[in-house]
Amino acid sequence: MSPTPVPDMLALPAGALARVAEPVESVTSVRAAARHMVDHGLDVCPVTSDGRFVGAVSQPDLARALADGTDPSTPVRTIARTDVLTVRPYETGAHVLRQMETLGQAWAVVVDDGGLVVGVVSPARLFNPPRRRNRPKMVGGMATPVGVYLTSGNVSGGAPWWGLVLTGALMATILVAADTATTWLQLQLPPQQRFSPVALDALSFLTFLLFVVALRAIPLSGTHAAEHMTVHAIERGEDLVPEVVARMPRVHPRCGTNYMAGLMLFVMVAFSPSGTPRNGASILLGLLAAFFLWKPVGSFLQHWFTTRPPTAAQVQTGIRAGEDLLANYEKAPQHVANPLQRILNSGIPYVVLGGWAASFAIYLVELVLRVPAPWRVSW
Repeated sequence: MSPTPVPDMLALPAGALARVAEPVESVTSVRAAARHMVDHGLDVCPVTSDGRFVGAVSQPDLARALADGTDPSTPVRTIARTDVLTVRPYETGAHVLRQMETLGQAWAVVVDDGGLVVGVVSPARLFNPPRRRNRPKMVGGMATPVGVYLTSGNVSGGAPWWGLVLTGALMATILVAADTATTWLQLQLPPQQRFSPVALDALSFLTFLLFVVALRAIPLSGTHAAEHMTVHAIERGEDLVPEVVARMPRVHPRCGTNYMAGLMLFVMVAFSPSGTPRNGASILLGLLAAFFLWKPVGSFLQHWFTTRPPTAAQVQTGIRAGEDLLANYEKAPQHVANPLQRILNSGIPYVVLGGWAASFAIYLVELVLRVPAPWRVSW
């Protein structure tokens, strides 16, 4: 009696069952395509034209070409099969199996709705779960008051959009509080010193310092660390389990804190608090400071201020977000996001919306309470 595929595997989407198979372009020579298959351990190699799937070459196809005396320098498109079973990432393993039986094919190429190759599914994948799930090469994310948010550009996982709005509102509220505190200090200075360049520079730096200290003090910094650690685990191909994720670094080179550090360095060096260049060379000096120091300063800020060691519960929120992202990525109809989709999935528009809404709400409260003008939100 022949073994029966595991029912749970048949319920998985083809994107989860697919083995990653790097394609070759149709102009690649047969010799180079064969070397590619050996190097990557492929029995079947998808063939693309300008990145879009056009066919596939199998080991028997190479043997046939060799027996027929095909010139090894011939483009692989001349021996590629076009009558290949293709399935979409969101179609189930059961559907793939039925198609294989109906068409008498021993494998299928998983192709997204845009024609990009996701991988190859063979009957063996229907009996045994893949050791490693298909993963995006780069992952972004954000920390929110309701958990970790992650995105690959084309899909997202974890915290909902309104969690990102709450993040923007929380950060805006903290910044308003920091600005209010420094405004109070400014009003305590003698009138002739309140707007001196030294006082304005010091107050600007103090506002920023109060802001990052407050970020470190709230739970969001632990969630931020969990987000980074989960991203590291996904990008390194690690298992998303607590003992692995918990030992990943808290600092990530693509964190928004790094970009904020670069912008802060440029503005502080190039411009006075009034917004005018400090001198003729200040803009150049600001650019140099940002270029050379944005990453070390950003890493310092991440380690000491914008993240802190996460709790076990916060690590779990990162793992849940990672599992959610990978599940969505495996069955995504498009594996390359268009610009609008990438912007929306970045979460930035929702954070900006939350920040603007919180600032406007604070301003309205100040008007109702008749707060004096120097204390009002003006941005």
